[in-house]
Amino acid sequence: DKRVVLEDEGRLIGKLYLPELLREKMKASPMVIVEQSIDDRVDIILQDYVVDLGNDYSARFGSCGAQRHAKKLQSDLARIRKRLGGLKFQQVSALMEEAFARQAANGDLALHRRWIVELLERYYDPMYDYQLSQRSGKVLFRGDRNAVIEFASSPLW
Repeated sequence: DKRVVLEDEGRLIGKLYLPELLREKMKASPMVIVEQSIDDRVDIILQDYVVDLGNDYSARFGSCGAQRHAKKLQSDLARIRKRLGGLKFQQVSALMEEAFARQAANGDLALHRRWIVELLERYYDPMYDYQLSQRSGKVLFRGDRNAVIEFASSPLW
């Protein structure tokens, strides 16, 4: 038996399209659902998209890296403006701008947590809930990241 484990995705991953045949197969396949606390999820996103990506931009672009990093995340945010809604977009954009300004001034990352929470709760979580409701596959297991890793490592599934 060979198992293939895929992260559930929409039809686009960035600018790449998933083949329709693969999407249909995924829609009907059994699922394992990772359930993490909002704090854990914010920590992960903060590390990946603010700290690590910021370090990458600084290494690549030097003294203008931080500014380019902030501009990149604002640009990414603008791509979901329509689905987020104009007012919520403006609020999150302002939070993000303020967070980057504070980070530049004194290294404080705390404000980044606020815009990340807003995006998770107002955009990503509802989108994921909707996508999950469209799936017909059986849920094999639910748990936090460590429990899912343990489950996936088990020969029983």
